[in-house]
Amino acid sequence: MERLQEAGQPGWLETLVQDLQDKLDASLCNANAFRREEGRRSDSKRFNAALHVHRRRVAGFHQLVVLFRQGEGAFGSARGDRSVIFEGFRVNRSYFWQAYGW
Repeated sequence: MERLQEAGQPGWLETLVQDLQDKLDASLCNANAFRREEGRRSDSKRFNAALHVHRRRVAGFHQLVVLFRQGEGAFGSARGDRSVIFEGFRVNRSYFWQAYGW
């Protein structure tokens, strides 16, 4: 983010949001493929642990997309509140379920 911003590149925020959206889409695709394939043949403990990793990744990118679409200040506020998922904040599973159905 800082490199785009420091370079004064016009549209840096839109570029960042698109990159994050692409990562969200890819993460969601990978998670859904994992759920389809591994859900049928894994033991539940290993499956649930791996699903947790996928859930955190999808939720983290989702959060970043939402925050940066609101503007740079929204991300700064979330960091200040220590509520960024990729920095250890928990995933709201109810919201995740509503958004993604798993």
